[in-house]
Amino acid sequence: MSTRLALALASLVESGHLLAKLADDATAPAMPAAIRRAIAVLSAEGPMSVSALARRCHVAQPTMSVFVQQAEREGWLRRSGEGRATRIEPTPAGRALRSELRDATGDALEPRFSHLGARERATLERAAMVLAAALERDRDRDRDEH
Repeated sequence: MSTRLALALASLVESGHLLAKLADDATAPAMPAAIRRAIAVLSAEGPMSVSALARRCHVAQPTMSVFVQQAEREGWLRRSGEGRATRIEPTPAGRALRSELRDATGDALEPRFSHLGARERATLERAAMVLAAALERDRDRDRDEH
């Protein structure tokens, strides 16, 4: 039997997928969703190989290679290092576009939640902070293990 926490986390994942779809729909013309996710992962976790980025974004490595090439042509990502030590990282333009898209996403989604009271809004804000902190702690632990 699942605990209340496990059920709440599963519900958050499902809601997160729906929110991500709405966000992608709201900002689709600016950047493909997979590239947007790649830039977000790289911005949060630092440079990594195409293979590692593909795993983090849940796409096949050849698919991620195509996305990275497209993002390089657009000036959003760049490669550093050589051979097997090659790492992908966002450019300043990629980071700036991510910030713009984040703002656009918030602006697009906010009306869907305008009916919430101050307490519910505060709860969402606190939940976002708790999730971000927990995920950051896990990223640090995963980085130390590899």
